Amino acid sequence: LVLWHVSHQEASLTRIGTGPWVVSAASINIDCGHGCEGRMGINWLYWSELNGDEVCIDASIYHKWAGPYGFCDKIGGTFDKGPQIRTIQAFVILTLIFSMFALCSGCSVRVSGSKGLNAASCCSLLTWLSAVVGFSMMVTSNNKWYTDLRSSTGTYIPVQRENGTITLFPASDYNFGPSFGMLVTIFILSVFAQCILHAGAFTFDSEMKDRNGNKYSYTAESGNFGEESPETDAKALNQT
Repeated sequence: LVLWHVSHQEASLTRIGTGPWVVSAASINIDCGHGCEGRMGINWLYWSELNGDEVCIDASIYHKWAGPYGFCDKIGGTFDKGPQIRTIQAFVILTLIFSMFALCSGCSVRVSGSKGLNAASCCSLLTWLSAVVGFSMMVTSNNKWYTDLRSSTGTYIPVQRENGTITLFPASDYNFGPSFGMLVTIFILSVFAQCILHAGAFTFDSEMKDRNGNKYSYTAESGNFGEESPETDAKALNQT
């Protein structure tokens, strides 16, 4: 979830959040006293589930939420989640893909040598660039709905009831959720990783050659560790 809010009302605790793929996720915990606590489950409403028949026909939903934020072009029109949500989705996926490529490239150094470190460094660079774009789109003023959710003035968030109908829930003073924190954390880690991997690539081949000695060395011709070099073969013949 990119944004979420926790509110206490008498004996109940309500949590509502929104994210790149989730319009809203709502849960209610009820304190029934004497150490008893009940939970009314989590109602997930995904962007892929919304359509014009649900949010563009209802005049109340249109005027309070779908119309002002551009999710519907007109009453009874077509629903569209908008470019900001699609951009966030795309760069969250790219962040995860590039981070996996960086991990795989970094783990291949026994075979690829400094080439693997350089590849991991490049993927780490792409990782933190994707993360920057992702969480920047979450905080930009162009994303008006997210901005209004964080403001004290507030707005509305669609919530799916138990019977499947969609209603608007007042929302204000939302805080950044785990998805935002994940992207910021990935950005910080990938910046450090990119710098370390790039610096290590300059001396990796020579250090591995010195560490492994003459018997097992990195050969540029084969591109592999663990193969006997021509110099090792010559010394072995002279000793015999």
